[in-house]
Amino acid sequence: MPITDANDNETEAQTRRVVINALSQPGSLFPSGIKVIFDGEEVSERVLDIAATYVAFDRQDAKRGGRKFDAVASLTRHIPAGFKAIEREEELFRKKGIGAAVSSGRGSGYTENDLRAAISPRHPMKAPLVLSSEGVGA
Repeated sequence: MPITDANDNETEAQTRRVVINALSQPGSLFPSGIKVIFDGEEVSERVLDIAATYVAFDRQDAKRGGRKFDAVASLTRHIPAGFKAIEREEELFRKKGIGAAVSSGRGSGYTENDLRAAISPRHPMKAPLVLSSEGVGA
């Protein structure tokens, strides 16, 4: 009998739980090792980090207002803002003649890597999180 990895039987629901747990933690980074598909396209980690920042604001606002917080719905709502932010950044770099490889200035890479590792699953999730601009799920 072949040895199977525990991750072989992962479902999108398990991936969704990992994302919800990570986005419910303080900070505004998206966990690594999770593939997100939005409207049929894989979303980059940069876009997910920008969206996670907005999710953190939503989480704080819900907490202050005593409202229920839905991390996945918030992420779905803010992914387009992440795409737009990167487009604006690239446009600004082109106007100023700055190469696209320039850091966006998020602070120490060591700290960012430590924070991301703290909220990320130990092994990459095999099932992607599928989101749609028309609502959660595809």
